[in-house]
Amino acid sequence: MSDQAESSSCPQARVAIIGSAGRYGRWLGGFFAANPALAAEVRGYDPADTSSMALAALAHWADVVVFSAPVATTVEVIGRFAALARERAERQLWMDLTSIKAAPVAAMQASGAEVLGLHPMCAPPALPHLAGQRLVVCEERLKVWRPWTTAFLTATRATLVPLDAREHDRRAAQVQALGHAAHLAQLTVLARGGASLDALDACATPTFGLDLAMGMRLLSGDPGLYAGLLSLTEESRASVRALRDACAWLVDAVESATTYDALVPHIVSLQQWAGTARITGGNAAYLRAVDGLRPPSD
Repeated sequence: MSDQAESSSCPQARVAIIGSAGRYGRWLGGFFAANPALAAEVRGYDPADTSSMALAALAHWADVVVFSAPVATTVEVIGRFAALARERAERQLWMDLTSIKAAPVAAMQASGAEVLGLHPMCAPPALPHLAGQRLVVCEERLKVWRPWTTAFLTATRATLVPLDAREHDRRAAQVQALGHAAHLAQLTVLARGGASLDALDACATPTFGLDLAMGMRLLSGDPGLYAGLLSLTEESRASVRALRDACAWLVDAVESATTYDALVPHIVSLQQWAGTARITGGNAAYLRAVDGLRPPSD
């Protein structure tokens, strides 16, 4: 920790953002600019920014290191940084902002640094805070940097969700990978079907409109991010396999002579699983979303 950090009532730090030119890297720059009490200075490293600081220099300059690299390369980048920081890491706080947690957290722990794993459950917002959003927090090793970490998390204004890194990956596979896989599969069927989206619009239902909006949301993002979410953890791969198995069961059901008898009790069992309150609330949310898709009236 810098001398200024030790003497200030609100701990400050020299902050390094690894992946500073990426979407969340840029957001972090705005966040620290909006919260100057946290950072005495902020510097970044990113291969996409030739003006950024060298990784080796940052390893020996920084107090706090935030890894915001592409999900597929995060563990490798952490390893490179650890080799450069060496014993300096023991005086640093390392955090990562990636959508998988167990592997990056384990890589950071191997360095000897204090470690905090983070996953904002949203795309980088336009505002320099996460008010109204959830932030998963995997606290792994905190001591000297706990006061700064508390101030940092408070400044995010997010709803904090403490989780073990492995438990995060299990839940993320269900709330992210499963849905992404389902929408990717739907888009794949539509693309292979040969009809243009404009032609489908002519007879689209409100539900199809929402499905398509979700698909376009996926296509508006970084393909590497979604590929990583689907493939980089065993938990995510298991969710995709479970989706395959569910689709196979549906294929068998609709091709059976007793389709009606098979599907009706299954849907009833899902109604019982979800419960009346969640069904009612979800249907109301659906109606609000459909209303939002309608063009404004004259």
